[in-house]
Amino acid sequence: MDQVLFWIPIRTEWTPQGIPLYGFGVMLVLALFGAGWVASLLAKRVSIPADKMQDLIFWVCLIGVIGGRVLYIYWFSTWDQFFVVWNGGLVFYGGAIGGAIAAVFTYRRLLKPLGVSVWTVADVLAPATVVGLCLGRIGCFLNGCCWGHCAPPEVPAVHFPSLTAPARDQLVTKDNRQTLTGFAMDDTARDSRTIGLVESGSPAAIAGVQRGDIIIGINGNEVKDYREVSEAFRDQWPRGETSLSMRVKRGDQELDLPKFKPTLIGLYPTQIYESISAGLLFLALMATWPIRRYEGQLLVLLMLGYAAHRFVNESLRVDTPPYAGLTLSQWISVGIFAGGLFLAMVRKMQIRRATTTAK
Repeated sequence: MDQVLFWIPIRTEWTPQGIPLYGFGVMLVLALFGAGWVASLLAKRVSIPADKMQDLIFWVCLIGVIGGRVLYIYWFSTWDQFFVVWNGGLVFYGGAIGGAIAAVFTYRRLLKPLGVSVWTVADVLAPATVVGLCLGRIGCFLNGCCWGHCAPPEVPAVHFPSLTAPARDQLVTKDNRQTLTGFAMDDTARDSRTIGLVESGSPAAIAGVQRGDIIIGINGNEVKDYREVSEAFRDQWPRGETSLSMRVKRGDQELDLPKFKPTLIGLYPTQIYESISAGLLFLALMATWPIRRYEGQLLVLLMLGYAAHRFVNESLRVDTPPYAGLTLSQWISVGIFAGGLFLAMVRKMQIRRATTTAK
């Protein structure tokens, strides 16, 4: 992961390090442009006016982002953080619901008067949606959100930096499976800044952190007691920072230890799994486009394919609580899958009825 891709060297009183360019924000923009580009290309194939389609795409993307943000804030955050999008925080199903509502209203205003079928528009938007999802999940990976369970040694795993959301919210505050930085404090020592335990083989141990060291500085800032040590690692840790340097007192000496990067035990890379799944689903939709048997079939395939993937992938994730045995996203996936089956049945009946009437 890389929450900050790079810093724009514009330094002011409010941006002493420069202006950060966040990985999540970059991928969100690329996802929106990528989805719009694919939708525009497919719209040309079915003779939908380019300007009308671009207007529809604009509103779908805008309301989709708002819908994804609303559901995220409702589940995981507070409303005063609504506009702090660069820190991450979108729920796909919220975005899908918001985008669908925008598509229906925009279609009725712009495309229905031109005689364009709503099912044609749905087939255009389906591949565009998974392109946006594919790129957006890479943003989730860079941001460190939507993480998975601890992975066994024999499967692919990702080791996120400590002092990020997976560490603070899962491995430390809930499961206590490892220390945040590779060492733990000695709560019996006279000086509350004293290190009591160093994990064998951890980056902290390799950097030379030793039991009995007294932390007197963290990343260039002096710390006077345990409270300041704790605040430095949690409340005051800079977003995007992954390395840790410390100044310690060891006996009569004060030493500057080399920087090291604390990392977590391996987690399932659920973000990458979803990005790969979305890419494969896009290829399947595009392969179906020239041979689809009825308008709306791509929407049906999107609903069935994504719902099945999301249900399985949610079983590997640990960032959302269960409700009656399933996560909320799994329950929504069940509903989406059932809705896809129902829509396929309805569309086939409509086409069969129209064919019979024509005869």
